[in-house]
Amino acid sequence: MPEWTQQWLTQHALSFGSLAAVVTIITGVEIFFKPLRWAIPKLWSSLSRPFKTGPKRPHVILDFVAMDFPHSQWVIGSQGDKPFTCIVTKWHVTQAPGSGVSVLLLKVHLLKPPTEFLIYSRFTIMGWEHPHTLEEGVIPEGETRILTIICNLSKVLEPEVRLKVHLAVQDQFRHKHKLPPIMVRCFRATS
Repeated sequence: MPEWTQQWLTQHALSFGSLAAVVTIITGVEIFFKPLRWAIPKLWSSLSRPFKTGPKRPHVILDFVAMDFPHSQWVIGSQGDKPFTCIVTKWHVTQAPGSGVSVLLLKVHLLKPPTEFLIYSRFTIMGWEHPHTLEEGVIPEGETRILTIICNLSKVLEPEVRLKVHLAVQDQFRHKHKLPPIMVRCFRATS
């Protein structure tokens, strides 16, 4: 090693030592705090959970079984001179025992096809044993009802289109229950 290099290293040895110490401290702090970055949010959420106010939402399980064509279908309708696509799906919905409450369905959400074409959606719930009795959206624990969901779309489809529909319903506890996807096809009246 040349002499001037040795002199330069000797003169700057203190600076290199200080730099090495700073790098070591930063590395040590990073190694120490890295697990804390993961642990602190987990600890905070578990500590804050007991202090949340309001009643606890019951665990509700709804089982949806689709009623295929012709119960579930789509048709072309019109209001005045404006055509639209009307999707009708029917389901057997059963509330599993164990929640201790009746479920009241409040809203229906169209997830697919895109909601940009949705004009409106609505649902009705009919009795299982008395299928012509309107049940006001209530599904008692351990019982089955018939759920009919109607969605009107501004997009008009061609009659040969088979449409994959994804729906969800929301209950009074703000649970969003996703229904299994269903394929619907056009209903053509025979003359």
